Order: sequence, then structure tokens, then C-alpha cells
Amino acid sequence: MRHDESGKEIDWQAYAPPPEAMNYGEPEKKQVSPKPPLKAKQPKQKKPRGRNGLARRVLLWLLIVLLTLSGVTASLAVVAAFRMNIAPMQPTHADIARSPSSSPLVTTILIIGVDGAIQNSRADALMLASIDHRTATLRLTSIARDTLVRYPGGDFRRINEATVGQHGSGSRAARLIAENFGIRVDHYVLLNFGIFANIIDAIGGVSVPMTTREINYLTSRTWLRRYLNAADLQRQMEQNGAVRLTGQQALMFSRIRTLDDDFARAGRQRIVMNATLQRVRRNPFLLVPLVFNGLPGVYTSISHARVVSLALSAPLLAVYRVAEHRIPAPGTFRNETRNRQFVVAPNYAENARLLRAFVYGR
Repeated sequence: MRHDESGKEIDWQAYAPPPEAMNYGEPEKKQVSPKPPLKAKQPKQKKPRGRNGLARRVLLWLLIVLLTLSGVTASLAVVAAFRMNIAPMQPTHADIARSPSSSPLVTTILIIGVDGAIQNSRADALMLASIDHRTATLRLTSIARDTLVRYPGGDFRRINEATVGQHGSGSRAARLIAENFGIRVDHYVLLNFGIFANIIDAIGGVSVPMTTREINYLTSRTWLRRYLNAADLQRQMEQNGAVRLTGQQALMFSRIRTLDDDFARAGRQRIVMNATLQRVRRNPFLLVPLVFNGLPGVYTSISHARVVSLALSAPLLAVYRVAEHRIPAPGTFRNETRNRQFVVAPNYAENARLLRAFVYGR
């Protein structure tokens, strides 16, 4: 033991640090509080998809379908536009006595059927189709082929004597409609009866209701008697309420005239037209063979751009209701004989009023 300067003994133990403070070069361990035990990871629960989720999926699929149909329709429209023959409408409404009625919301198309070559043939069948976008209505007006009308120059003749102009123009018939019945014709579509039969065949035929007299006429008084059997057609009528006809058979049905009169003939043409529209409505895919096999040979004043525009609105036209009318209207004409020809002389003012009310709703 050592002594200090005064000679007292020094107690070194009193100055020594406590044993717990001496780590002898070992690092000091920190006190760590114990961690709580980990909980088991719970799987995420999927939120139930309610009506809103289902509605969103349905709307998404509907949007995809509509976009697809629009694309297909636009493509078919472009093909259709270039497969038809364009013959522009002549300025037929510029110099007539009275300005015909028209509307930006109603499109009028004169459908002209000729028997034989397109050029320099008579208009054997006339039907005015009007598309009314305000009321979602497609209106079909048959014009009797024996209707007496006033031609440019003042002479009166039957309307079916209006010949088709050069390059398949139907402007002459459009002018007669405008001048005699006060309706502006925006466009025309011209086809011969062979093309008409091709169109029906392109969509696989049509089903039309037939009377027993019409069945007997087709199977006994036309060349179709070699291919049709009256008993078979009658059985179809009893079972289905309609008879399935090919293009040639539908053409012959729509041209029956000696069985009754020209008004009944025009009515059968509307029946075939309506059946064609209904068939395409039920199966829009029939537009594909129609465009490629039915349209070549058709002449029209509708421009390529307008064809595409009308085709894009085809999905809307599929839900348009169809209404029918005829010229001359019942009770507004008298039968006459002129130049040893049977004619139907209409009351022009009354028929113009009725046609204007039917087409434009005024």
C-alpha cells in the first residue's frame, strides 16, 4: 500500500469504479424491449361486386360491340359506295312551276325499277322511300305505274313512260314527282329487275305472306310452275304464315298484275321491300353478301360520302318503324282511257296534300 505526502496510507479501492462499469474492452449491450408477437397475415377479402360493377361490365361490352359494328359498317359502306354506279341528279327542281316541299330532317329517295337495260328503259316500278329522323320512321310510298301526270311541255301521259336518262340517271322521274305532287326528291336508286332478284338471293331469299289466289297464280300461270308446287306453298302458309321465295320468285310475286290491279301490285312490292328490310334487321351480317353480290349494277345519285353517312346510321334505321302509303290515295282518283290506254287520273291537289302530310308530317 502506498502513502501520500503526509505519510497517510492511500486506499485505492475507494477510487476504483464499480464492477458493473468495467467492461474490459467488450462493447456495451443496449437494452432492447421485447417485440410483441407478430399476428398471422390475414388474406385480403374481395369486395363484393354489386350491381354497379355488373352494370359497368355490361356497358363496357356494349361499347366494344358498338365500336366493332361501327367499324365493320364503315368498311362495308366504303365498299358499297364504290360498287354502285354514281349518276348525279340533274337540276330537276330548278325550273318547275312551284317549289316542292323539303326538310333537312327528312331524306327522300326515289327507287326506280326498270324491265330491261338500265339506259333508255321505262320506269316500270316507282317507290318513294323517306327517312324521317325526327320520328324515327321509314316511310314507303308506292306510285301506281298507270298514274296520269303532266310532263314538261304540258302533255299528260302515264308516269311509267318516264324513260331513264343517259348513264342511268333517274332525274326525269324525280322531276315528275316534284312537279305533280310537290315533293322534292333528294336522291334516286335505279335498278333493273335482274339486279332486284340478285339482291334477294344475296340475303338468302325472303318470306312473304301469300293468298291462295296468288299461290295458284304463280304455280299455274307463270313459268315458275315448273319449280313450285301449290300444295307445298299452301303448307308453308299454314305452318309459318309466310312463304319463302327466291329472288326470281319474289320478283314474279311483286309483278303480278292481271290477277287484280296495279294498286295490289304496288302493295306486293311494298310487302317484298318490307320483308327484305326485316330480314336484314334480324341478321345484319347479311349486309356482307348484299354489298358484294347485290349492289353491282345499281345506279344512284347518292355520292360516295353520302352512302357512307347513310350506312353509319344503319344501326339506327334498324329500329325505325315502317309506314306505308300509295299514290293515288284511295278515293282521290278516277279510271280513264286515253289514247286507247288505261290510266289512273288523280286529284293532284289532294294527293299532293296527303303525300306532303305523310312524308313531312305537315
